[in-house]
Amino acid sequence: MRWFRHGVSAVLFIWILLTHAFAQNLPDGLTLGDDRMRSLLSSMLAGQSDVNLQRFLQRQVVCTDDQAFARFLNERGIRTLVTTIRSGSLALRTGRCTLLIEGAAVRWVRAILDSARPEPTPTQTDRDGPVIEPVANEFTASSGSVAIVADITDPSGVARADASGANLVQRNGDRFEIMIRLPNDYAQTRVVISAEDRLGNPRTRSVFIRRIPACGPPDGLDVAMARQIQSDLNALGLNAGVVDGLIGGGSCGAIRRFEPAPVNNWPALQAALARARIGITGRVQSDPTDAEQLVIVSISDPRETAAVEWVRVTAGGRVAEADRRAQGQDIPYHFALNPGAELDLRFDALDGRTRVLAQTRLTLRRMMDMTLNLASDHLRNGRIVASTDRVQVQVTLRDPWPDASVEWQTNDPGVVDQRRYEEVPIAVDLPMPRPGDSGTATFLAVDREGTIRARQSLTLFRLADMRLQIEAGDLEGNVIETEEPEAKIVVDLLNAWPDAELSVELGDGTSEVWSYTGERRAVAVAMPPPGVNRPLVIRVHDGAGEERDQRALALRRPAAGPPSWLVPGIVGLLLLGSFIWPLRGFRPFKKARQPKPLASGIMPHVYAVPDTTPDISVEPDQMPTITLTVDRGGRTDITIIREEDRSDEP
Repeated sequence: MRWFRHGVSAVLFIWILLTHAFAQNLPDGLTLGDDRMRSLLSSMLAGQSDVNLQRFLQRQVVCTDDQAFARFLNERGIRTLVTTIRSGSLALRTGRCTLLIEGAAVRWVRAILDSARPEPTPTQTDRDGPVIEPVANEFTASSGSVAIVADITDPSGVARADASGANLVQRNGDRFEIMIRLPNDYAQTRVVISAEDRLGNPRTRSVFIRRIPACGPPDGLDVAMARQIQSDLNALGLNAGVVDGLIGGGSCGAIRRFEPAPVNNWPALQAALARARIGITGRVQSDPTDAEQLVIVSISDPRETAAVEWVRVTAGGRVAEADRRAQGQDIPYHFALNPGAELDLRFDALDGRTRVLAQTRLTLRRMMDMTLNLASDHLRNGRIVASTDRVQVQVTLRDPWPDASVEWQTNDPGVVDQRRYEEVPIAVDLPMPRPGDSGTATFLAVDREGTIRARQSLTLFRLADMRLQIEAGDLEGNVIETEEPEAKIVVDLLNAWPDAELSVELGDGTSEVWSYTGERRAVAVAMPPPGVNRPLVIRVHDGAGEERDQRALALRRPAAGPPSWLVPGIVGLLLLGSFIWPLRGFRPFKKARQPKPLASGIMPHVYAVPDTTPDISVEPDQMPTITLTVDRGGRTDITIIREEDRSDEP
């Protein structure tokens, strides 16, 4: 007996341990609101409570992120709140639900409820379906879905509840909340609620749902009117959003910006917007320089309200003329202005009671003719003459118009530019043509519409390098040599520039300067004294005084000497004498024969004749050898005289 008691105690102990372990081993994803509920659920799972899992859950508010599971619970009368994965814990902490079932716990609870023993079937004496009592006959919302709320009861219990077009049904005890998508119009839509009790008895009940605007009364509005209102609000720049015919928050914000007062009449708002879109414009049709300015006034009425009946013009603060009737056509107005004058105009569109529906203002101005003023250091009489590869031109507009611009172009197609004129001169850097060539530069004054108001052209000429050309009768290379006291030099200039200046500078400090006029010029230059050299420099300068070319010469005058005829004369006399001297009898200075010496011996003798030529006299048979001695520089003609025959023998 003792062993039996010990065995029973051991079995009870093991059973308690297993029950406790099973109670504590709750599935993942099942979160309870507090420890009391955990203890109650553990007792129920351990079989220590008369309450099964379905009845336990019917006393709770269950949060889950599984919509199919939420519908499964609702069908069993369990109140369910559908949450997202992240918001379930927050709903449990804030008390919106007492139990959170997600993840693996969903399958665990579904398996237990599917395998649980069904509730006792009531007697078959109940033939009526559930009682459906909606909280209202019409349910409205302005966007998204509308919630139909109804209390559905039955003695046997409500097995199912639904509605046509429902996308979600939630149950909280006997109260059902059915979510249905709103229609895309403002008409009432009939919805049928259907329910069935546990005995299979059905029942239906009809209610209405309706879309209403987010502001204003629900009556008097349809989709077409809403589209027109949204379109007009956008046309007025009030940003109503997409034109879909559904008045939501964006459209209501635009309506408040148009009319701060609350909307109480949709047709009146539609008419006010249509009138607000009425516009009046005035455009100038004449040239700004015309003495009579033409203004065309137009009325725009997009909604064709025909509300505008009159047009009034005010000039300078006073009514210029009687009101003209608006007949759906443009109305012309003429105004005379003096050059440079301005006139402020206002045009009003009036209804039949002369109320202003639209207004526009216009400033009429008769412009002065714009003129172009061009300035440059190289500009003379519409012609730019320069030696540089580029020149700068300052462009100024006289009496410029608003937003006027200056355009320029040259013969080169690549040189085209435009710049807006801003009351200061525009510096234009123009390329010049090749040396010796000419081109054209054209400048235009253009108004804001692109009309040419002034034109001026310039001729561009690129100067070639100036070159001096010197001519002189005694010029050899860079030296002028003459015995004359004065030399004549002819100076010319090739590729002459305007205002070119020539100068001749002598070494003695004197100079001669003159402006080149296109003609050659002869310059008389004094030669230096005989035997003296003197430099001569000829220069050319441009109009700015910069030297462009020069030529350095030397003046040379030979030293004084014998007459030029002297040497030729001497040479001629010598030649003449060499011909006439040998002639017979031509010896004007020949001496007489000397007598024979008396001495017995023969002594030769030499005597001189007037021409300094020595004569020798000897005996004929005593002349074997003759030795002559001639003075340096004397004549070498020798005559031998023999007395026998008195003949001469050379």
